[in-house]
Amino acid sequence: MKKFLTPRFPEDHKGVFGHALIVAGSRGMMGAALLAAKSCLKSGVGLVSLGIPKSFEATAVSFVPEALTVGLDETLAGSISRRAFKQIERARQKRNFDVLAIGPGLSQNPETGECLRLILEMDIPSILDADALNLMALSSAKFSPIMKKRKSPSILTPHAGEMARCLGIPLSKAMLERSSCAHRLAEKFNATVIFKGHPSLITGDGKEAANSSGNTGLSRGGSGDVLTGLVCGLWAQNLSSRRLKGVGAFETAVLGAYLHGFAGDLAEQELTPYAMTSQDLISFFPEAFKTLCRK
Repeated sequence: MKKFLTPRFPEDHKGVFGHALIVAGSRGMMGAALLAAKSCLKSGVGLVSLGIPKSFEATAVSFVPEALTVGLDETLAGSISRRAFKQIERARQKRNFDVLAIGPGLSQNPETGECLRLILEMDIPSILDADALNLMALSSAKFSPIMKKRKSPSILTPHAGEMARCLGIPLSKAMLERSSCAHRLAEKFNATVIFKGHPSLITGDGKEAANSSGNTGLSRGGSGDVLTGLVCGLWAQNLSSRRLKGVGAFETAVLGAYLHGFAGDLAEQELTPYAMTSQDLISFFPEAFKTLCRK
């Protein structure tokens, strides 16, 4: 997996390592957006922009000062409104994002779903997680054709519940038939899929891998948001630097899933699976990267 990590040279600058956009958060779920942004920043990416409801913009800056922000119009419920699409489009023209991640803490507001639909019609590599997947499941007939037509690659990161909703099947079936479900979702939405679980399964481009890292300490709120941010940052570096020939969405998903789980293993050793948190997980990224780079 070291081959999937973007190499670095002394003359490099932040522009080499990409600009990631994370669209996330709503009233009551801003923590998910902040965890994704912190994780992305810790991945090695050059720049991160955080697109969030504008009323939370000042708060976000105090928690992730390294991130740029895009304050977005919001609904009465405090989620991203349909009008936010135009603001995201203008920000993209100005900042030239390499990768978009959308979903953590987004809410399932129907107007937010309309914004998601418009965003997915943009030509940009995208990672869809959490409420982005839930919104797609609620309007599968609307989203499936959009995903099929997309020219840019996509990575989906469902847990078992989101998988079941996206495929319209019982949760028990999603848990028992994990490999076939991952393949079905990848085909349905023309995407690479990281099906979170034990083990996490990565499917896409006619390939499949089972992740060897991870433990029960990852079974807590926020862990998936951390994974989304990490994969987003790794992918932005790959696409912007253009140094990894033959390394696409599938390989980046494999690398992200492994590093996420390995950081969890390191956290478990020091903190136990009971006392580790999703924020702790990010703090173990440096040791995970160091170990991978030494191999």
